[in-house]
Amino acid sequence: MKIYAYTLPQVPERKGWIKIGQSKEKTVEKRIKAQLSQARLKYETVFAESALAGKRGISDKEIHQYLVERGFERLVEQGYEPGTSEWFKCSTEDLKNALEFLRQKYINEDKRQELSKKFYEELRNWYYWATEEQYQGLLVEREPDPDHALRIIVRLLLIFFLKEKGLVPTELFDKNWIDENLKENEEHGYYNAILRNLFFHCLNTQHEDRDKRDKLKYRKLMKNYGVIKEFLYKKTPFLNGGRFNEHPGDDFALSNKYFLNETEEAVTIKELRGRFRIRGLITILKDYKYTLDETDDTEFIDPEFIGKVFESLLACIKADNMETRQRITSSYYTPREIVYSMVNEALDSYFESIGRPVDENHLLRCAILDPACGSGAFPCGVMNAIMKRIDPNKTLPQSERYTKKLEILRNVIYGVDIQPMAVQISTLRLFLSLLQEVTPSDNARDNFGIKPLPNLDYKFIVADTLRGIDGYDFFFYEHQDEFNQLVDLKKEYFRESDVTEKNKIKTRIETLERELAEQSENKQIESLYKWGHSDTKASESFDSRWMFGIEKFDFVIGNPPYLGEDEHKFIFEPYKKTPLGEKFYRGKMDIFYFFFHAGLDLLKEKGVLAFITSNYYITADGAYKLREDMYNRSEIIKLINFNELKIFESALGQHNIITLLRRTDSPDNVITKQSITKRKGKANTEILKAILSDSDEATVYTTIDRGSLFDSESMYIRFSAGNGIDSILDKIAKNGHLLGFLFVTNQGVVPGALTFSKEHALKYPKIKAEKMLRFLFIPKECCMKYAVLIQGRTLISLNLFLRIATFADISVKRKAPKNCCTLM
Repeated sequence: MKIYAYTLPQVPERKGWIKIGQSKEKTVEKRIKAQLSQARLKYETVFAESALAGKRGISDKEIHQYLVERGFERLVEQGYEPGTSEWFKCSTEDLKNALEFLRQKYINEDKRQELSKKFYEELRNWYYWATEEQYQGLLVEREPDPDHALRIIVRLLLIFFLKEKGLVPTELFDKNWIDENLKENEEHGYYNAILRNLFFHCLNTQHEDRDKRDKLKYRKLMKNYGVIKEFLYKKTPFLNGGRFNEHPGDDFALSNKYFLNETEEAVTIKELRGRFRIRGLITILKDYKYTLDETDDTEFIDPEFIGKVFESLLACIKADNMETRQRITSSYYTPREIVYSMVNEALDSYFESIGRPVDENHLLRCAILDPACGSGAFPCGVMNAIMKRIDPNKTLPQSERYTKKLEILRNVIYGVDIQPMAVQISTLRLFLSLLQEVTPSDNARDNFGIKPLPNLDYKFIVADTLRGIDGYDFFFYEHQDEFNQLVDLKKEYFRESDVTEKNKIKTRIETLERELAEQSENKQIESLYKWGHSDTKASESFDSRWMFGIEKFDFVIGNPPYLGEDEHKFIFEPYKKTPLGEKFYRGKMDIFYFFFHAGLDLLKEKGVLAFITSNYYITADGAYKLREDMYNRSEIIKLINFNELKIFESALGQHNIITLLRRTDSPDNVITKQSITKRKGKANTEILKAILSDSDEATVYTTIDRGSLFDSESMYIRFSAGNGIDSILDKIAKNGHLLGFLFVTNQGVVPGALTFSKEHALKYPKIKAEKMLRFLFIPKECCMKYAVLIQGRTLISLNLFLRIATFADISVKRKAPKNCCTLM
């Protein structure tokens, strides 16, 4: 493609304006002549240049967006919608600058994506390599710890960020120094003598405790004990925060090669069904540069980057088959632009609804929950958004910014996730945010200028948010004094860094929880006590009063998991018996529907919920109860429908939507803002910024009243503009008959059944189609005769169609020839 521009020298009112468009490489002149054919105007081509940027092309709309954002005037043409004109008051030099800016930006994005891919794959392969070693090593002795290798990665990453601040000696990771100071032929010497001492007896031990008694272990593995002690004791800070608490599985020692191998070792990994060349973890981590500031620099690993990589790594580990595992790349993370937009929209909507200014006083006293926090995108987004409002230009001293962030952590942010390592990664990200505000010193007695990190044990919980406890409200109010004591104790624990005092507070918390559990006849409360706020296993029940000391939140925000029931019935079965399931379970639903219901339960009156999910719930039959609950208990403030635009590269089949709603028992006839984009392909930073700021020329922005938003007995959620299918469906509803009136139906298209499989090939030998073909192209006349099509999606099942196709001797092809439709 080429970006081109032309002028109309003979048209006075176009003087100083250029029209900017795009065309195929060799058809620029032809395209311009076609545009001007009726007017027969003379033109002058002033610019025509390839718009390739790295692996992708730049569109004329992106150039337009760039010019609009920088204040260049855009022509308002009669008969055209505002914001659609291709005429701009600018020079060709301005156009060149725009193209060069976008070209460099996308080249950098490609480089960063390559860096992300490489980093993710190296950590993923190392994780499986180390985990398989542990499973083999502990098979007879005891059950292996599945999170052991992940904890090592998390801890070493935190250390490498500290190392960039000069807070951990680089010698501890230098192979020559290690060889000089550890005894030879000690296979597990590095993990035991260096890393375990660094993790558990230095970073997790106060300096005064180090001085009282010598706690270094594994002296027999050391050649030069005095040198190692000097570097470990005298040159590393005490961190606190729990990331270096010792777990039972940490006593499994990986051999030196897993950390120090500089040459790649060819390893077969069963879980990934392949052979990979893998280096030691220290060697891998030393190959990258680190910064605590979130940046788009193509060379640096920053905290957001860590979130992206771990989100994908956790998804890979959780995948239930090898094929899925192999497909996962480093792009599961919620984009920064979406996180910030959702957080800020939620903040503005909430404080507007309660009639309070969005100032520091109120911001630091609201409570925000992410019920599926993953690797911390939304908790960190909340931290950054609030700090941006408190200190927009970063004029506060670092020490004061640290204090403000600490207050946000203490009062505002709460998180839950069912995966223990997700919680650890979320807290790691927040710790890195705190460490941004640290200026190191050389004074060991002053802990090198580092304030001990807070304890987030009672702020980020490993639990299943959807398994709430019902029917103990009376018990809660009857023991309000004891629960208030728990709240006070947990606040004390948050800020306590002295190990002895921490243990005393924790003992008092456990004692009080045991006494409460003994007075209750509810088995779920007993299970909460027995769980004991573990960070290695998920609680089977969730209750915000017990876990956080909070009954209702001001905000619930996040990106809950999407999981359809069709292929995961075994996962949904236990939820049917929960309080949520008994109220809201409906066949063929998605797991994220439950998160909406739970979010509404957890919100205060006028509290705000903001989720990004798939958009199928707006019309899916399985989401009827969800829409009904939204109608009864909320006011929908805003819907941003991304439609065919792909937000998550690793989930290209999804169609996403942002839902912003206000919890209320007395819904008013509010006006809902709606956005629906006409864009397709993959989203990028510029496109997302434009859509979310209501300035994208390919997105329709409109409003709709509550009476029109919920449509028919099924309570479908309608968009008032930008979606032509609505008018078609309205006509069908008025003039047609429901399918249930003509036939007995209980199953629509099952997505997993849309692939032409090996079994299909054997069963229907006359069908000419490639095996595992995802899209089937069939003649239009056959579509009209045998299937009902709406937006290219057939209402006929694949098996039924294949039977018809065999009978009709239809050829199914990979590429869609003319006069063909797609069976999807």
